[in-house]
Amino acid sequence: MARLYAQVILPLPLHDSYTYHVPEQWQDRIKPGQRVVVQFGVKKLYAALVSSLSTTAPDDLEIKEVLEVLDEEPVVLPINIEFWKWIAAYYCCSLGDVFRAALPPGLKLESKSKIVPDETPPELALSSGEAVIFDYIQNNEATLESLQKKLGKGFSVPALKSLLNKKAIRVEEQIGNRYKPKQ
Repeated sequence: MARLYAQVILPLPLHDSYTYHVPEQWQDRIKPGQRVVVQFGVKKLYAALVSSLSTTAPDDLEIKEVLEVLDEEPVVLPINIEFWKWIAAYYCCSLGDVFRAALPPGLKLESKSKIVPDETPPELALSSGEAVIFDYIQNNEATLESLQKKLGKGFSVPALKSLLNKKAIRVEEQIGNRYKPKQ
């Protein structure tokens, strides 16, 4: 089977689409207009929109894989994607900005970095700054933003990096749905 590549639009202020390899298990069911989970950057995961498919890859680039196909059927028609391209050109904005504005919040997923404790060896010695951060992480669900907000002056980036280097904590990426139904 020939290699298949998906050009995707990310919900970020980026002007171009990006190319990802489609694994064999999804090659027969992926279509333009479907949402897929892709990794962009070192660890961030996003729900991107497939704008087109091709069998040719860009030259001299490392291509990441599509991690998951979210929809059985397209959520956006190809004519809508063409209209989005026209909007982006006409209003001098990025295709990612149009994507963010056009889709409802329930269809836009992003990963969130969650800081969780690892199994700590008993001989691990922590400084006072590291101990404050580690205690908070053990007792609460923590993100970088929540650590900065709750600990205030007790938070320091070097202490957090030191905990990561000592393997006392780890960073996990989880895709979350920001949509909450109204009751």
